[in-house]
Order: sequence, then structure tokens, then C-alpha cells
Amino acid sequence: MLSIVGGIGAFRTHASSAHREGRKVYNLKPRHARLAIHSAHTLALFVLETWDEKSQKSLRVFKL
Repeated sequence: MLSIVGGIGAFRTHASSAHREGRKVYNLKPRHARLAIHSAHTLALFVLETWDEKSQKSLRVFKL
């Protein structure tokens, strides 16, 4: 997952018009944006669900 996130970040940097260094022109499509958004969503949801599960276990320990 870290590799995907890093790759998307690098891709954004090299494909962005903000840098205008005459680098390779990418033909970005909506599917590329969906890949980035859904990947970020999946990773964020995993982190939040893991955090929630761990905090619930901590609460059960304190209630005993």
C-alpha cells in the first residue's frame, strides 16, 4: 500500500502542469483519479477501523 501511495504521489508530481519542465505528457483519464481516490479511501478506512477496534478493546479492559 505504501508503494501505491508513493507511486500516486510521484505520478501527480511528474504529471502536474505546475512543474512545466517539459517532461513526458501523460494522458490522464477519470479512471486514474478513481484509482487514486479509492486507494486513499481504502487505506484511510483500514486505519480508522483498526484504530476503532483497538480503542474498543481498551474500553473493555477498563470496564472489567
